Amino acid sequence: MVNQSQSHYGAPTGAVWWDNNTQSFKVVTGPNQSMELGMDTVNVELRPDVERILRWAERKMMEEARLDQLCKQFPNLEEARREFEIMLALVKDRS
Repeated sequence: MVNQSQSHYGAPTGAVWWDNNTQSFKVVTGPNQSMELGMDTVNVELRPDVERILRWAERKMMEEARLDQLCKQFPNLEEARREFEIMLALVKDRS
């Protein structure tokens, strides 16, 4: 979808393409209208669901890092983790 208006940041929005002649990216702002995309400033906006997924992934990575630390500290926890992973794989194979 091409939004051929000004964004709320005051920057042009539209489809981005590579101009091989000028060796630069261009933003198509309308019919037969384009402007060179300055490489000094780039704004990327994510959909709310993508932002939610990224927040979840960050929390998950922190949880797993903490679990790794605890497993190093408590060998019995590491063994329980391995047994859980084996049991989970067996159950998934039967489903």
